[in-house]
Amino acid sequence: MKSNRKLTGIFIFVFLSIVTIFSYRALAPIITARNVSTMSGLQSYIITLKESCPDSEANSIKSKISELGGKVTNEFTLIKAFSVELPAVHIESLPQEFTGIATVEEDKEVKIQN
Repeated sequence: MKSNRKLTGIFIFVFLSIVTIFSYRALAPIITARNVSTMSGLQSYIITLKESCPDSEANSIKSKISELGGKVTNEFTLIKAFSVELPAVHIESLPQEFTGIATVEEDKEVKIQN
């Protein structure tokens, strides 16, 4: 009877260990993926366009972002804007080159309380 309890205890311990290891391995890519942008030198920004900005200029801005080693990560529909990942050294030149850009802001968490 005691040997059955020992075997059951060992089995449960081994089972939980295996589940824990595989769960961690499954989550590892998710955890690492969040750090890829920072590790590759890319920063996240939100670029808001002026209402008067034509679609052709918006497409030119997106093309330029790709040329500079960045990518558009999300396009917003309620406002004329999109989020991008781009090397920080290039972000200041975009508003100077494209008059259709209203604002460029770092995409980060915003809090209303401490």
